[in-house]
Amino acid sequence: MRIPCVLQFQTGVTVRGFTQDLSLAGVSVETSAMGGPRNLELAPGDAGLLTLKYPRGDVTDAILLQCRVVHAGPHGIGLSVRISELGRKDRERLGSL
Repeated sequence: MRIPCVLQFQTGVTVRGFTQDLSLAGVSVETSAMGGPRNLELAPGDAGLLTLKYPRGDVTDAILLQCRVVHAGPHGIGLSVRISELGRKDRERLGSL
C-alpha cells in the first residue's frame, strides 16, 4: 500500500516518504526520493508520529500513528506501529485505503 506520509521524530527530524508495506504491527517507509535516512541520525527506538495522508473527496485527510524506528537504511525506514490503538473510525478509514 503506497500512501504519502510524514514522519516527525522527537529528535526534531522530519522525513517525507511513501509507505511500502503496512501491517498491524509495522510499516516500511520509502525515503529514497529524498536521499534516504543516511544523514538523518535515526536510531532504533527513536519515537515519533507517522502521518498518513490520503484523498477523501476533494480534500486530503490524515491518520496519525505513534511509531518507533526498528531499522533505517539507505532507501527507507522500518517502523513499529500500533494500529490497534487507533479509534474505530480511523481503523475503518485505513482499511479502505
